[in-house]
Amino acid sequence: MSQSRMVYQTEATRQKILDAAELMFIEKGFADTQMKDIAAAINMSRNTLYRYYQDKFDLGFVILVNVLKGQVERSFGYLSDLHKQPESKALDTLKAVFLMMCDEESKQGARFMAEFDAYYSGERLPDDFREALTKAIPKALPGALFDDVIAQGQARGEIRTDLLPRQISAILINAIPVFHRRMLLRQNALIGIDPEEIPSLTPALVQVLIDGLRPVLNLNKET
Repeated sequence: MSQSRMVYQTEATRQKILDAAELMFIEKGFADTQMKDIAAAINMSRNTLYRYYQDKFDLGFVILVNVLKGQVERSFGYLSDLHKQPESKALDTLKAVFLMMCDEESKQGARFMAEFDAYYSGERLPDDFREALTKAIPKALPGALFDDVIAQGQARGEIRTDLLPRQISAILINAIPVFHRRMLLRQNALIGIDPEEIPSLTPALVQVLIDGLRPVLNLNKET
């Protein structure tokens, strides 16, 4: 960021921009929200807004990082607390954490990420997106702790062993939040499902995946 842009910035104004932009991106979507709309919503000139963020992606990326940091810190803390309990079962722990990640407190962040993912994909994403995001989010990701929970569950015979812990983590971490965000994004536009049933689908998915982690029975084994 150039020194000329830094001169005009204050933390209070930056946060005001982020708060307004996040709400507009959620309510109107990325495609239908322009920088001029955000500037107008907070009574700011577009020139001033561009001193803080060079374009819509720059602004959205900062919000994305903030949302991810909040999710990582919350899920990591919750998972750590559950994992420390001596009587905890791996599958119960995983289920509780993923239900928490999709609860009402996480809803706004999930809706923002749904809008971000829907708009910024494919050719719209900069080539250095993965590198920039990796540098921006906390290094203490919950993925390694998920791996530990799963590995211990496998060692105790609670979880199937035909998949590596990191593979199971990747499946859960991607499948559940992405499905949840799709439910939030599509809502009444989903085909083949009653809108009133939509809130129950993510918990149902969590249960299906957790049940699928139980040890696989060898049906060919002689009894």
